[in-house]
Amino acid sequence: MRRLLWVLASTALALGAAAAAEAHVAAAARAAGGEPVELSRGRGYAVLGTHGAALGNVARGWVRVVDVPGGGGPSGWVRGCERRSGRLSGRLRCSGSGLRFYVHGGTWRIELGGRGINVSAVARGRLGLDRRGCTRCTYSIGGGARRVWPVALRFFSLRG
Repeated sequence: MRRLLWVLASTALALGAAAAAEAHVAAAARAAGGEPVELSRGRGYAVLGTHGAALGNVARGWVRVVDVPGGGGPSGWVRGCERRSGRLSGRLRCSGSGLRFYVHGGTWRIELGGRGINVSAVARGRLGLDRRGCTRCTYSIGGGARRVWPVALRFFSLRG
C-alpha cells in the first residue's frame, strides 16, 4: 500500500512539473523576443509591461492591469479578489489576500503592491521595483543573478 501511494504521489508531481514546463514554453512563445523576469518574496511596489506573458501572485495587497492603447487588449485573469473594479480590457484593480493572475497578449502594464509578490514572466518593455522594508525580496532579469529589490523606485529596460 505504501509503495502504491509513493508511485501515485511521484506520478502526480511529474505531471505537475510537465504542465508547468508546458505553460512556461507557451508563455515564452507568446513573448517572442521577450526577456525572462522573476520576482520572489517581494514587498513594496512592482510594475511590469508592455508585451509578453506574466503569471504570479500577491499574498496580500493589490493588482492593477492596465490595457495600454495601440496593441490590442490583454487576455487572462485575476483571481482571489476581495474588492474588484473595472475590466481586464480597460483598467482592472483587484485587492485582497491570495491574489493570483495570468496576463498575456496585447499591450498591458501590470502594477503590484503589497507583500508576497511572486512573478514569473517573459516580457518586453520595462520593469520597475521599489521595496518596502524587505531584505529577502529578490529579482532576476534574463536568467541573471538574483539581486535584492532596490530601496527606491528603479526602472530596468527589458529587451525587445
